[in-house]
Amino acid sequence: MYVKKDSFLDLSKELDFFINKFYRHSFLKGLLMSFVFIIFLLSGVLILEEVFRFSSAGRGVLLVGGCLVALIYFFKVVVLPLMKLFSLVDRMSYIDASYLLSEKIPEIGDQLINVIGLKSMEEKEGSDLLLASVEQKSKKSLNYDLSSAISLMEQKKFLFIVFVVFVVSSFCSLAFPDNIIPPLKRVILFQSSFEKPNPF
Repeated sequence: MYVKKDSFLDLSKELDFFINKFYRHSFLKGLLMSFVFIIFLLSGVLILEEVFRFSSAGRGVLLVGGCLVALIYFFKVVVLPLMKLFSLVDRMSYIDASYLLSEKIPEIGDQLINVIGLKSMEEKEGSDLLLASVEQKSKKSLNYDLSSAISLMEQKKFLFIVFVVFVVSSFCSLAFPDNIIPPLKRVILFQSSFEKPNPF
């Protein structure tokens, strides 16, 4: 029995694969950048405490504020992409994916955008002419490897940034423990009282 091929269905599967890949890479990138962000945030908190030696209330604000900022950032760049990957919240539409792909694959131009638009019109009007046009343009769009628009190699620069931050932060922790441990202790135990060291 002859089964009519639905090229738009194949194209939609390719778009779904691209969108899932996009969110997987966003999740991985978010994990890497969260590490860098938290190191810089912690460094900022420790520098402020070391320079100004805040009161208990000030140290409490630093601790709670820093934790809230870190959690908000982590949710935005790690948890949210993961939720979108599993369709727990609204995710990228086909038209959004088409615009993104047209940026990453310049040769594709407006082809995908036009196909999605035509498909939307065809669903409303039920025109055989529009259906034939959607089929033709979908076949043409399938000539492009959409999944290649996102590569694991793009994560290399983020891995390098994480490596540099890790090395520098580890060196500073080992080389200057007296400038890191005391302010860290004061911030964590913000309700405790600490005597200011004698400058002489």
